[in-house]
Amino acid sequence: MGPDRIEFLYQIFKEVTKAGATTMSIADTEGITMPFEFGKLIVDTKANTPGVENAIIAVHCHNDLRHATANTIEDARAGARQVEVTINGIGERAGNASLEENFHHENDIPGTFHLTIETSVDLLTKFSNVGIQFSIAL
Repeated sequence: MGPDRIEFLYQIFKEVTKAGATTMSIADTEGITMPFEFGKLIVDTKANTPGVENAIIAVHCHNDLRHATANTIEDARAGARQVEVTINGIGERAGNASLEENFHHENDIPGTFHLTIETSVDLLTKFSNVGIQFSIAL
């Protein structure tokens, strides 16, 4: 993302925060952003957007180049407070970061993942009849 587009992002987030937005989402819908780039974007957004400390920064990472899990972890480490993920491969465009894979990094990210993965996965499995992939690398 070029500098002019990043400045535009800061301005938009500043204005929507002033208007009362409580959550702002940054998405890598093409799945091409490298983890260090996405993490830096979160840090820079927090540093350059007045009022953003009163809102939740959410991230939505696609997996086209297999960076979704790494991006989600890096974004959470950089200060994103909400991560949008799939469970058991079910979710928007099922190429998003996987909760199952991200959950195993909970100790790397202070203050995150306050849920029980077993409860979430079991509940979704019960209603969808789709369980964790047999061959998932956990």
